[in-house]
Amino acid sequence: MPIEEGGFYDRDPRDFELRVAIIYPGPYRVAVSSLGHQILYFLMNSIDSVMAERFVSDLNGSVESGRPLDEFDIVLATLHFEGQYPELLRMIEGLKKPVLVGGPAVSFNPLPISPLVSAVGLGDFEVLIEEILKVKDEGIASLPPKFFVYELKNKAKFNRTPRLSPLRDQIRVLEGGVTLNKFLLEISRGCGWGCRFCGIGWHWRPRLDAPMNEVREAIEYASDLGFREISIIGSDAASSKEIKDTLWEIAERGMRASIPSIRADQVDSELLDLIRRTGGRMITIAPETGSDRLKGIINKRIDNDEIIRAAEEAKD
Repeated sequence: MPIEEGGFYDRDPRDFELRVAIIYPGPYRVAVSSLGHQILYFLMNSIDSVMAERFVSDLNGSVESGRPLDEFDIVLATLHFEGQYPELLRMIEGLKKPVLVGGPAVSFNPLPISPLVSAVGLGDFEVLIEEILKVKDEGIASLPPKFFVYELKNKAKFNRTPRLSPLRDQIRVLEGGVTLNKFLLEISRGCGWGCRFCGIGWHWRPRLDAPMNEVREAIEYASDLGFREISIIGSDAASSKEIKDTLWEIAERGMRASIPSIRADQVDSELLDLIRRTGGRMITIAPETGSDRLKGIINKRIDNDEIIRAAEEAKD
């Protein structure tokens, strides 16, 4: 177990009304790079009556105290993709406590996992907190319509937060006093392009952008905490008007940055220069196909000439 800072440690569970276990069905080093996992952890711990601790697949007991899973009142889990389902089921095997899951994978299709857990939250966990707090006293029946409960066969709605703010407080993994992990900076959430193969573009639309003043404050905060690299997060981050200002702020502080996949028609010399200034040596443009017919079918109409131009500019 590496040294970490920034979490909540050395607490007496008897001082809290609700004890929440937050599962990431994967190893510790991957969990600390999951924005959804960290958002859930800090959101729950921001409530005075709640104690939340993290559980990962390669540690016995919680990260914070080593307490076993069955000492907590409810279990929350973030699921990014279907391949995590078996690991989650292994971690909760035999558990007699409510298990609530959320994340992109289950938001797109809650049915495969729903018979195996207590309830499935659809969309952004930020707007599900009120329902989560009721579960201990009022039971699973209090969760619809924001959650889908398999036993109730209820109608459920997709939930979106009306406002996006970057997560400031984050876990730091340290070795020799140096922060090893990246600061996770979400500058946008959702996408408006509507590519037919992409769940984000249909479920999380329109795109939400974080206010630039809050993005700037988060970068300053990350630098003060000792982070040396920032991972910019956003499925359609390059469409955000803040992307270039964000990279400029990071470069001015002498920090490195990594960016998500961008569309070829968003690549220009200014953006490429800012990527280079923040240590970037590679971009992903994901053309999907060179066939105009298939581009029409998947609704991602970018000319091949545009793709080649972006690649040539990046090479230069």
